[in-house]
Amino acid sequence: MEEETYYERIIDKDLIKWKTRAKTNKSIILMGGARRTGKTKTLEHFGREKFDYYKIIEVQNLSSKDVSFLKKKGKEIDNFIEFMMVNGTSEDKLYGNTLIVFDEIQEHNELKNVIDILNRNLPCFFACTGSAMWINYGNGERYPASFESFTMHPFTFYEFINALNKTELYIKEKNVFMRGKDSIENNELAKLYRIYAAVGGMPQAIKKYIECGGNDDCFYDIDLLKNNSILNVYQADYEKYDKQNGWTLEKKYNELKAKISTIISIENNDANAYENIGKSGIILFAHDVKDLDIKLGKSIKNDVFKPYYIDSGLYFSSIIVVKREDVIKKIYLDFIDDVDNDNNGAIWENVVASTIRNYECELFFKFIEKKEESKYEEERKDNHELDFVFITKKGLVVLEAKSGKNKKHISLELGLKKYKKISKAYILSSCYKFNKANSKGPHFIPFYALEFLIGGE
Repeated sequence: MEEETYYERIIDKDLIKWKTRAKTNKSIILMGGARRTGKTKTLEHFGREKFDYYKIIEVQNLSSKDVSFLKKKGKEIDNFIEFMMVNGTSEDKLYGNTLIVFDEIQEHNELKNVIDILNRNLPCFFACTGSAMWINYGNGERYPASFESFTMHPFTFYEFINALNKTELYIKEKNVFMRGKDSIENNELAKLYRIYAAVGGMPQAIKKYIECGGNDDCFYDIDLLKNNSILNVYQADYEKYDKQNGWTLEKKYNELKAKISTIISIENNDANAYENIGKSGIILFAHDVKDLDIKLGKSIKNDVFKPYYIDSGLYFSSIIVVKREDVIKKIYLDFIDDVDNDNNGAIWENVVASTIRNYECELFFKFIEKKEESKYEEERKDNHELDFVFITKKGLVVLEAKSGKNKKHISLELGLKKYKKISKAYILSSCYKFNKANSKGPHFIPFYALEFLIGGE
């Protein structure tokens, strides 16, 4: 069977490095991440490209008899060989350059110990995927040390550009950013970034966009796909969590959807529900921090956060109330054509949040309360907020997303004066304008340059 078109992912290189390590350390891939981000497809492609043979075992489709057999007898090599032969894999394959993938391992987490034993006693390679390992607490979430964790995220902008065969444009523009000279944004790349923000980084949505040639009529189908094939899957997970508490998760999830990018205080009885929603992966949590001059991990306010969708395209779809083809098409095209809209600010904030997390950076913000007695005049007058705070290789970075005409940056100026550990401050807008008087900033850069800043390809 021919492989359907596969679009390269950044994690592909990490998997190749893993194979080299696993020849000696016998580690097992544990591929986590939210649903529909492409975990199984990526491992399937990895199996085709780098192994003589691969086998996907869909754990959720195993019969109770099969699960019982594997739990009780599967750790004995002869019994596992018998199981695999019944399922179409010959014995010689298990002693060759073969990848065995247990897909959706969370459905039977108890199999992890069997896989660990098999991995130690067979020369083939093993991998597991798990979209919702938080569901089956009864089977245990902790895995043996032999399991090496990987996380699959939605497509980054670089991966999207690469799928469109436009990486040359991306690399050329990254060089502009690296030179640090004032200039206008690249209109072609800026429009592609707006398309990426609206379509989103979920593989199914990107595949649909590419297959239809990016024509204007495809956005209705893309929006339906995001609702019916992606967002609804998460709703089903909350029901699956358990019948007694599932309604609480669904209720809290729906509340969060209406409060994207707004500050929320956690009540004691909500903490467990929010924790599980976070583990499901569809909602990101940016936590407020007490003091930017203290190590962020030790300064988190666990009871205050801002929610964002894991993917801007899912948020974009969620705010479209009227699901009529003409309405959907207009909303998508207006955004892509850079028409002002009340929703644009929240959309861009979601793009920034999801991009930061795509590159494995923890997500924070800083709310600076008004203080009557302060050496800073700005702090005496009003509350202020640093929209995004995160750590890069070059240190602590703060930034604001400015999608509208208001280009004031009082909060960033205050943050730079108040917190000495800030390395750089950026305002995401529509141009490159670097602060020559202060190397820390604030500097203006286009939205698409955020990936250059974090360290995208």
